[in-house]
Amino acid sequence: MILDLTTSHTRSTLLAGATETILVILTANVDFPTGSTVTIAGFTGTQTVSSGSLAVNASGLMGTSGVWTQSSGTLVLTAANGGTAQGAACTVKFI
Repeated sequence: MILDLTTSHTRSTLLAGATETILVILTANVDFPTGSTVTIAGFTGTQTVSSGSLAVNASGLMGTSGVWTQSSGTLVLTAANGGTAQGAACTVKFI
C-alpha cells in the first residue's frame, strides 16, 4: 500500500536537557487498517534510549506503544482498534 501522510509536529520545550513531549498529527489519504505500520523519522539527537515499547498516547488508534530507535530517531507505530479512516487525524504524543 502506498500511503501519503500529512504530518505536523510540535515540541513542548526548547531547553537543552529538559524532558520534552512531542506531538505528531498523522492524516492518511487512504484507510489505515489495524496492523498497518507507520514510521515517524527525523527525531535524532534525543536522549531517549532505544525501546521496543516506548509509551505513546494515540487515543488507542495507534496502540499504546511503539518501537523507538535512538540512533536513527525513528518511531514505528502499529494501527490498533480498527485503525484510522481516510482523512481522519490521529494525534500521537510521546516523550
